[in-house]
Amino acid sequence: MLMRMKGHNGYRPCRMCNITGVIPPGGRVYYVPLDRSMHPSVTSNSNNSIIKKYHPLNLPLRTPSEFSQHSFEVQSANSIHQSDELSRIYGIKGVSAFSQLSSISFPRSFPHDFMHMVFENNLENLILHWTGRFKDLGAGMRSYEFKKGVWDAIGAATSASGSTIPSCFGPNPPDVANNKQATTADSWCFWLLYIGPVVLREQLPEEEFTHFLQFSKLVELCLQFKYTCEEVRKIRYGFANWVYKYEE
Repeated sequence: MLMRMKGHNGYRPCRMCNITGVIPPGGRVYYVPLDRSMHPSVTSNSNNSIIKKYHPLNLPLRTPSEFSQHSFEVQSANSIHQSDELSRIYGIKGVSAFSQLSSISFPRSFPHDFMHMVFENNLENLILHWTGRFKDLGAGMRSYEFKKGVWDAIGAATSASGSTIPSCFGPNPPDVANNKQATTADSWCFWLLYIGPVVLREQLPEEEFTHFLQFSKLVELCLQFKYTCEEVRKIRYGFANWVYKYEE
């Protein structure tokens, strides 16, 4: 909001790069896969310059000068229609008041929203996949979907684990399957790092379980107070590999 951007469901949703979204057939909300080579909007387009695959380590990054120019174009458009169309294309709604501060650089002064992006988006999306509820895509057809009752049992085991966890770790973990009101980003973080790797063992196929463990270990690295150059490299390349595996 402070950056005056359209948001994460827009055509150009990322604050840091210029990756564009595509709409699934029959859908209305954009999503941003790296590989969109088989998407109808790509296969039916004769424009050879259209991007079919994005590389996670070589994304088309936004620059401060570009961000400023796009913001100004939207703000100074000749009509509301033109402003709306430019806003849709750029993912920016106008010039932010913060652009007047020399200490602020767009977009570099606005880091990613780790809480929502990781704990209340990526993790919850994985769970929607495992429970066959991810946007109704292939429900009941995937080998990694839990059998009936498994997710409820995992939720109950998560809640019961609180009696053996020292209170210095925080409040008792809630039932992640049946108590949505109590599952906060903080409780999801604890579940991802400490409980999930235990309760998911032998409940997911080996490949999907390894994929989850990779996510857990990368998040644990991100939450450190200090990093070595090697750990930064491990985070960068680790997440790129994780996204490739996720799309597979």
